[in-house]
This record gives sequence, structure tokens and C-alpha cells, in this order.
Amino acid sequence: MKTYDFSGDDLNRNYYKLGLAEGAAFRKQIQDFYSLFEDYCKRFAHVKIKFFGRFLAPLSMRYLLWLGKRFEPYIDDCFKEEIRGIARASQTSYRFIRLLNVLDDMINLGLCSGIAIKDNASGHFVGAANLDYSIFLETMRENATIIHKSNF
Repeated sequence: MKTYDFSGDDLNRNYYKLGLAEGAAFRKQIQDFYSLFEDYCKRFAHVKIKFFGRFLAPLSMRYLLWLGKRFEPYIDDCFKEEIRGIARASQTSYRFIRLLNVLDDMINLGLCSGIAIKDNASGHFVGAANLDYSIFLETMRENATIIHKSNF
């Protein structure tokens, strides 16, 4: 497990620069995950998924990227800048990084748990999520990471 600290004053004021730092730190993991995610989608490209009695479009990368775009109006501008920085530094597309950021919202039906704790002494928050559905179980087993950001 690796620990990263993204709490410098310069990064706290500029979300794009923060994204550049995050994207550079996680470039390999992001690129590896992109490949695994793309393969995962190809395996299910012809499967029809039934959701609340209705069939959804096949699970393709193109379809998921389109769904991710529908979340764009609900993402604050500062976070869009951070996503742009991550995408640029990791040499992946903005659309894919945006998808990763909204994927949990798209497919989480109360199946996964999360927790946030505030350290009263420092005022910092610690957040954790348990991403226990198949795409994450198959592709992210070795990617436990701790990130420290003081700008929350």
C-alpha cells in the first residue's frame, strides 16, 4: 500500500494543478485500469442487463462514457478542472476520468459502503469506500491507496 500527500499550499488553491499531481502519481494505475476496464466492457458488450424490469443498452465503453456525460451538469467547476488535470497528466481522456468519478453513482444501488471521519484536532477528513462489485473486485485488488488532502 502506498501513501501520497497532496496537501501543498499551491495544490490547495489550484484544482487543475492538483489534478496534474494526482494524474502523474497514478498514471500507471489509471492506464492499467483503462485497459482492464475496456476488456471488461468488451466481455459484456452483448449482454442485456435487466434493471427494475427494463432492459438497458449493452455494457459498452461508448455507452458508459455517454452515461457519464449526463452527470456533467452536476459536477462543480473546480472538480471538472481537477479531472482535466488528472486526464492530461495520466494521458487518458477527460471523458474516461469523468466516468471513473461518476461510475459509483451510476451503478451503486446501496450495495457498497463508505465512511467519512473528521479529525477535530486538524479539521481534516478521512474518507473510505468499499467498492465491492465485480468491475472493481476483478481490476483493483492490488490498488489500495491512502491519499492525504488538506483542502477538503
